[in-house]
Amino acid sequence: MTEAEILNSITSFLNALTNANALWVDFDVVQICPCSAQLSANTQLSQQPNFQVRFGPVFFASLRMSWTSDLTFPVCELVTGEEARQLNLLYEVTEGFHWFRFHDENLPRHSQLLIASESFDWNSSVTPAI
Repeated sequence: MTEAEILNSITSFLNALTNANALWVDFDVVQICPCSAQLSANTQLSQQPNFQVRFGPVFFASLRMSWTSDLTFPVCELVTGEEARQLNLLYEVTEGFHWFRFHDENLPRHSQLLIASESFDWNSSVTPAI
């Protein structure tokens, strides 16, 4: 995916969270491996998540298995520019991967939940896991 496509997908995800009148979102790592990663996102007090976030091939991940983000600032962002370059050098990430940062309301703002992946996608029609 291009950076523009990723930014568009992240923006539409954040807009969907806003349109759901959510004040917070709970994230859980459903699955993560080198070929993909999947997160569930829940904005309601129910057991069934109402959003699913998917990443394509994953090069690097440093995530908690569960976290909560309040929506006073973006819960997810694409890391770009010099900061992305520095992360690439630090973690020896191959060209073509993009850095995604998630925010946890229970961690200091400078703490980072990161994933380096080739793509970002989401949907709001989550089917129950078997």
